[in-house]
Amino acid sequence: MAPKVPKAKVCINPRPSSCPETSEAQNPARLLNESGLNIRKKRQLMKNYVKERAAHMVDFDSEARFIKMLMDLSNKHRKNLGHYLSSRYSMINGENVTGFLKSCTYNGEDCSDPSLWQTLFTPTYGNCFTFNSGLKNSSVRTVTVTGPLNGLALEMFLDQGNYMFNKLSRKAGARITIHDPYFLAMPNEYGMDLAPNTASSIAVQMNEIKRKPKPYTSKCIDNWEEADYPVPKSTNYSLVLCQRLCHQSAVVSNCSCYWPELYIPSISDTDDRYTFNMRPCSTLLEDNPDRVCYAETIRQFDTLNRTCPCQVACSERQFLSSVTVATWPSNQYWKYLALDIGTYDEDDINIPGPRGEQIKKEIQEDYTRAEIYYQTLNIQSIEQTAKFNLRTLFGSLGGA
Repeated sequence: MAPKVPKAKVCINPRPSSCPETSEAQNPARLLNESGLNIRKKRQLMKNYVKERAAHMVDFDSEARFIKMLMDLSNKHRKNLGHYLSSRYSMINGENVTGFLKSCTYNGEDCSDPSLWQTLFTPTYGNCFTFNSGLKNSSVRTVTVTGPLNGLALEMFLDQGNYMFNKLSRKAGARITIHDPYFLAMPNEYGMDLAPNTASSIAVQMNEIKRKPKPYTSKCIDNWEEADYPVPKSTNYSLVLCQRLCHQSAVVSNCSCYWPELYIPSISDTDDRYTFNMRPCSTLLEDNPDRVCYAETIRQFDTLNRTCPCQVACSERQFLSSVTVATWPSNQYWKYLALDIGTYDEDDINIPGPRGEQIKKEIQEDYTRAEIYYQTLNIQSIEQTAKFNLRTLFGSLGGA
């Protein structure tokens, strides 16, 4: 049987989490106790620490305010504010704006048609685009040949010139997730980063896991009805999604708002069911009742005073990836890429000088490539079986 092509979801990567981290080795509170530091050095160290912490809080709260304003909008308006898959005309700029996807080929054929892609919104990455999704009753592709020439090849425009200011865009690149066509993608948990000026070769092998339901020890779940969450039947059950729904519904129940970092994207522009018809919580660090309520709710789960009705899935497909990275475009190819884009003058590209170097720098900063393909068609299957069935049970009883 030919394995099904996995679903690939790519997101532009303009804004990582701004949560500050301070290791114990860098914490001045511990260094103050060290006898090797004089009083002046200790005072300066503490002054720098307080200043750094204050700056981190400002950065975090800037992102918190932005996310709050963004999540107050409808799902449709949030998508309209994000990057588009293909080029479009901008009423504000009065010109065509380059889309996220510069080129796409699958099995040697063009796949850049927007109808082949599904757009989902996430608070962290904005608009994400999914190829080969089975969530909208579209046909899922199968593959019978391995290797990069028979897989999915993407060239993406990162558009760093339009990244957000105010420290909201700290990383450049894109994020890609390889997953089951009938699962809802989780780029935060399962994604991998694609850096600018690189070509990533992602070789995939599929694993299948089958478990036994109750009364066997795995106590696996086969569908969403058993977990009692409002997920469309076209979406396969997954433990990660179930846990996120569980935590989000608990926050909604306790705090009368939904936590943006637990937001689950909806397929439809009009059906934003995973917000539970509630307002988004504020994620500000200080003087924020929403954050206090959220922290207390999650603490109930951490201390096992509250649990989720979630178990592992009875049937699960995993796509294990092996990634290699090369520089792209090369010193020879960038000129052809710049000409193919069509926004640069041919003389500026070919004549040596500062303008040509500037174009080369822009190409290196704004483009990345990824190739996703099956490394082998062998499927590793892991199946849980009963230690005793009816025949082996009677056989083990013995007798004359």
